[in-house]
Amino acid sequence: MHSYPAKLTEHAVETRQAILDAALDAFFEHGYQGATMRDIGRRVGLNSASLYYYFPSKEAILHHVMLRAMQELLHGAQQALAQAGHSPLERLQAVLRTHITFHGSRRKEAIVGEMELRVLPPHLRQDVVALRDRYERMLRELLAQGIAAGAFRPVDVALTVRAMIWACSSVVQWYRPDGPLSLSTIADYYIRLWTTGLLAPELPPIQLPE
Repeated sequence: MHSYPAKLTEHAVETRQAILDAALDAFFEHGYQGATMRDIGRRVGLNSASLYYYFPSKEAILHHVMLRAMQELLHGAQQALAQAGHSPLERLQAVLRTHITFHGSRRKEAIVGEMELRVLPPHLRQDVVALRDRYERMLRELLAQGIAAGAFRPVDVALTVRAMIWACSSVVQWYRPDGPLSLSTIADYYIRLWTTGLLAPELPPIQLPE
């Protein structure tokens, strides 16, 4: 895992967070390639040279922006699970609600995370991918546990989770706070769609090609 200086003053920690917030805005508005260190620095009242005291490169800033977002999503899902009931259905619903709410309310993080991951070099990308894989593994385990308990009908776990993540993440593309539907209503609808399918009477399994 790529490391950064751990011992920072309180002011330095706050400044780093401000830089990450400013960089998120810049990456969202202009894309990673279009955003400059000068622009990021201007947004926090620093010259571009001063940014290198806090981060060694623009790549490192993007790396931290993405890590922060994935850590928050993962932490939110873990908190939702801790507060959920014990049934597989309640636990899956809790994580799906967290996922939809995050992507609807944290549009900048979600879009930058999706569009700019390819920009990171392998030694930085692997940290973000590891968190993403951990999150996907959580959903796979919830689904597999539900199937094993007889709460969900048998499905291809990996394929279902990929489709579930893609569908629930898609709200970032079209949801607007001033739109006709609230984020809570959208989450309710999506959750009902997915869980109804999982709880439906067992159908003949779809045979995937070898």
